Amino acid sequence: MKLFLVFCLLMFLASASTYSSEQEKEAPFCTGKPVSITTLPEPKMTFAPIPLRSGGTREFPKIHFLSDGPLQFVIRDRIQFTDFWKRAQIFAIPGVGFPPMPEIDFSKKMLVAVVMGNKPTPGYQIIIDGACETDGHLEVFVTSIDPTGCSQFEGQSAAADIVILPRTDLPVVFRETKVDCKELQKQLMRPNRPHR
Repeated sequence: MKLFLVFCLLMFLASASTYSSEQEKEAPFCTGKPVSITTLPEPKMTFAPIPLRSGGTREFPKIHFLSDGPLQFVIRDRIQFTDFWKRAQIFAIPGVGFPPMPEIDFSKKMLVAVVMGNKPTPGYQIIIDGACETDGHLEVFVTSIDPTGCSQFEGQSAAADIVILPRTDLPVVFRETKVDCKELQKQLMRPNRPHR
């Protein structure tokens, strides 16, 4: 329940943002060709969407993954995805239950996932918020949120995220931006200054 309350707090902070697609296009995160990201198909929840560096919005991740440290995954086949899915903790949706493992056409798509690692308090979050093909590799942009100074709940975090990308055999490089919750809140309250 406490984790759910922290999740609601983060959703409230995200809903304070009034980004427009024009504002998102101004964020200079990609020096090459932007690549679209898609979240896994899942039941929708009623929380406000969060803005993406690449433009558009998405829902907060509904996945946790227990790990002693940070992990990054590039998943290009069903066997790798099955292994990841067995280890992940997917949020149950009230009245629906746990979503089944989605069918992915790995001849056209691939998945990338990031895991923050176990944290001693709730409220930590990690979000894949953009991708870009540049200089012979695929860059995946990740934002990690530190709740220190904002979260007053007890418990633990095991934040993770996974998204679908068009399939590529290019090497994948993850670029992480760390944001504390107070700075994120300030950024979300300034609609003319996109999150970077």
